[in-house]
Order: sequence, then structure tokens, then C-alpha cells
Amino acid sequence: NWYAACAHMGTMMMTYPSAAGNMYLELEKATGDAKYLEEALKIGRYYLNTVEPNGSWYLVRSTKTGEALTPNFISPLESVTPFIMNLYERTGDECWKQLGEKNVSYVLNTMLPSYNWEGQFEDSPLSTNYMNLTHYGPTSLAEYFAEYHADDPKCMALAEELMRFAEDQFVIWKRPYPWKHLSNKA
Repeated sequence: NWYAACAHMGTMMMTYPSAAGNMYLELEKATGDAKYLEEALKIGRYYLNTVEPNGSWYLVRSTKTGEALTPNFISPLESVTPFIMNLYERTGDECWKQLGEKNVSYVLNTMLPSYNWEGQFEDSPLSTNYMNLTHYGPTSLAEYFAEYHADDPKCMALAEELMRFAEDQFVIWKRPYPWKHLSNKA
């Protein structure tokens, strides 16, 4: 709605530039035009230059000053790390691999021990711990393990535990609308 959009003017959620970066990589792949790769690299360099010592980024920043506007950090595996790893796969530059590993370290050292898989959406207010959980973080970490550490039994066991958490919290196996399943008995 208009009010919500106005409330966010002048801000940037740090999860979103990576989506644009991935699209630039797709355009470069489809067209062969190197200008798209250069645009993706500009976004990647922004992430590289603004990463916090913990391996993540503040969730919301001012577009004018770059100042962090929230104490929350992003869950990088949902959006940024896949983009960073795409840059690594595309360029072979080790700086991207190191940044991706730093992102994973952040998740392993903060989010995984607490299981506070905070939902991070622009259309909902920030909330206290465990009040707005999402399945994106744990499933993204499980996907990361499957893609980059499939030969490590500990990582795969953790991936299975994360998928069970996501299933237990976010999958409904019952019929949620009983009135849709009533028989037509007269």
C-alpha cells in the first residue's frame, strides 16, 4: 500500500541488490554482453566492501548515507550468498568464495545455534526473536550444504535436521479447510 511504501522511502534492504545482481548474470549469460557481468560485479563489490566483521550486513540501510537503520543482520544464505557464489563460479575470483564462506560462518555461529530464523520482508515490521520465523534460512543452509558439502556426513546430517525443522514448522499435513472436504450428503 501507499503508506507502507512511503515508510520505506530512502531505505534499502540489503537482501535485494543480490537479486538484481543475479539477473545481470543471467542477462550476461543469455546475451554474451560483458556489460551485464560488470554491473553484477559492481553489486558484488558493494557487498564485499560493506560486509560487517561478523560476515553479514545490517538488514536496512539509508540510501543517502549508507548508515545502518536497524540492529538486525540479514540472513545471507537466502539471497546474498547464492549471488556471491554465482560470482565465484562465473569469475573464479577467490574473494567471492571467501565472502561466501564468511556468510556461512555468520549463519553457523549466530542463526544456527539460536534457531532464530528471522523473517525479513519489507512489508512486515521487524519483530522480537522467535516471533516471525521463516523456513527460508534453514532450507537455504541445507541447500548450501547439499551443493557445496555433499561429501561431508556432518553437514548432510545437519541439512537433514534443518529440513525437519522447516517441515515441522511450516508444512501442514492435515486438511486445513475441513469445509472443503465435506461430503455432499443430504
